[in-house]
Amino acid sequence: MQDLSDKIPKITLFTMFYFALITISCLLVDDVTILILWILEAIYPQSRIFKNPKGFLFLVLSVLCTVFFIIGSQVHAEIELKKSLIERDKSIEEYAKNKNEIDSLINAEKTFKDGVLENGYRKIKITKHKVIPAGEKGNENGIEPVIAFWFEITNKANERLSPNFSWWEEIDVYQVMESKQTIELEEAPLPDDQFLSTYDEDIKKGVTVQSAVAYYLFDDAAPVDLVYGGFLDGGVYGKTRYQIQ
Repeated sequence: MQDLSDKIPKITLFTMFYFALITISCLLVDDVTILILWILEAIYPQSRIFKNPKGFLFLVLSVLCTVFFIIGSQVHAEIELKKSLIERDKSIEEYAKNKNEIDSLINAEKTFKDGVLENGYRKIKITKHKVIPAGEKGNENGIEPVIAFWFEITNKANERLSPNFSWWEEIDVYQVMESKQTIELEEAPLPDDQFLSTYDEDIKKGVTVQSAVAYYLFDDAAPVDLVYGGFLDGGVYGKTRYQIQ
């Protein structure tokens, strides 16, 4: 049998890497024609065959694995895209179903009269207020007197609410000086230990719970205003004034 070893080119690692790189590039641009021509040119240069069959087999398997990997990645990306579109459609459908309820919550009348704050989401009713001097129960570690408020809160919607966060979200507390200047008061520690484990718990729809808050007084005599206003529009929906003397 004639020895053709000197006429058959050897395949090198560089050739294999270069071949795989060009193959991936062709696949990424989806140019099938160039890919086919490139494979034919690489496998049958000048109508010859590779000298090392194992090397040729390894090259073919590498290319096939690369092709399958790219195809698999594309299929996975398409599946994830379809999933995201389905989730988007579900969200749109869910919003459409609840649009009337959402609109009613947003557009509900917002009031704060006689210590009762109410909107579409919640109702807060102040049941008691008290000035607590420094060192007394409810203000044991304070160095200034505080004004404390006890309140009930009812969740009117399916939104997640917690007692004290809902209070802080809706109500700002000020003292009005004789000069008409208003000073926003700083929040003090919880004035009632019985609410330590419940002040930040979620309230279910239709359920009413109790809690308390306190604020350091800036002045010993100036009245305290609780103001319910809109963060975005800057409007004031209502306020309640408390005398501390």
